[in-house]
Amino acid sequence: MCCPLLHKNILAYALLLIMPSARMQSQSIVQEDSLHAENRKAITFSLVGLSLAGGIGGKYWVTDAYAAKLEVRGSYDLSTVDRADTTLPNQKHIAVFLSALGTFELHFGNSKNLSPFVALYGGITWRKNEDDYYYRTSTIVSNPSMVGLTGGMAFGIEYWLSRNISVGGQQAVEAFYNVSKGSSTTSDFEIQNTTSSLLLSFYF
Repeated sequence: MCCPLLHKNILAYALLLIMPSARMQSQSIVQEDSLHAENRKAITFSLVGLSLAGGIGGKYWVTDAYAAKLEVRGSYDLSTVDRADTTLPNQKHIAVFLSALGTFELHFGNSKNLSPFVALYGGITWRKNEDDYYYRTSTIVSNPSMVGLTGGMAFGIEYWLSRNISVGGQQAVEAFYNVSKGSSTTSDFEIQNTTSSLLLSFYF
């Protein structure tokens, strides 16, 4: 009569040992399948084509859903036109662009690898265009500069290749307000759909 009772006691003790272990394993799986990015930091690169015109900066996750980013954008372009007709001027064009932006990202989903997001950003910009016209007897230089404000909204996605590296992409709509200073001062406002950007982040 004692054997069935002994077997029941052994089974009861075994269940008590197995249940906490199974619960801990279940919690571990949930943690591995969810994104935990709070307090993480990253160096970010935003690539437009094969250049860094999109920007370089730093990113900080305030929570698992919200991230803040500061970045600097810049580009430099030089082009020349040499004409065979001596009655027409040769031309050199230089374009410089710099901006500093602050971005706030709202991420959706709870996957450890994939995170769609919406971003709002704003900042200041500086542009300078210089056109030099070389005649046989003289040179005419035009070099207006523009200072302005910019803001926009972007839709994108971030995918983690590993815990420390992520790639992604975004498409943005931007608004610009520029004040141009040359021979006269003018201002203009424009809204444009910018080129898509490839995102690369290194976390530490």
